[in-house]
Amino acid sequence: LLHNCYDILDSVNALLSPHMFLLVIKGLALHNINNAKRRALELFNNKLQQHPEFFNECEEKEIYILIPPLLSIIETVNQEDQEVLVQTALFSFMLLTTTLAGQTPATFVKILDFIIKLLKSGNAQGNVLASVVLCLAELCACLRAHAIPCLSSFMPTILKLLKSQRNQDTSTLLLISVITSLYKIIDSLPLFHSPYLTKILLEVSILITKWGHDTTDPKLLPIINKLNCFKQKIGTLIPL
Repeated sequence: LLHNCYDILDSVNALLSPHMFLLVIKGLALHNINNAKRRALELFNNKLQQHPEFFNECEEKEIYILIPPLLSIIETVNQEDQEVLVQTALFSFMLLTTTLAGQTPATFVKILDFIIKLLKSGNAQGNVLASVVLCLAELCACLRAHAIPCLSSFMPTILKLLKSQRNQDTSTLLLISVITSLYKIIDSLPLFHSPYLTKILLEVSILITKWGHDTTDPKLLPIINKLNCFKQKIGTLIPL
């Protein structure tokens, strides 16, 4: 029955106008059944990814009605049964950031502050923490200069996370996410990392030394490739 309901939900939403679609998604995002919330956000994310032009007729404030429900979902981060739902909401923020942050940066600076507080609170763990870090990086990459005042708030925490991963026996999703995030942050704000550059170089060098020579294990290739790209990015963008 649940799968049939999902099919009906998909079919009905495909008939809705952009304005009505957003209202329906907002209503479903406030539903008391987590699966309904998650499915609604997946529909919204698919629209943003595959058909971003669908929302061209909408004003930004119409899309922003989804921000309060998304924040409400993410605030349940410490509830184990909502891990996938929280990750889906964080992905929604990443897509919204890519689409709209350049037009209304002030709105997304507030979201950046929220994500930084979540990161520093320690409530997010495991895969959810990896999603939080990636969302933070996407906000910085899209906000660029608007994110500079926040660097001192989150960079020590990001570096602490990176340091905590140096003793892992294998590459984890969190480690890959932290490396990817640092790569994006340095790529978008290369001239503002002097206070952190020594620690960044140290931790990246340790990780390259640990795994950089082992190219036979296919599971390690993603982290090795990211570390090599990161090393090249530092050498290219940051003045000697």
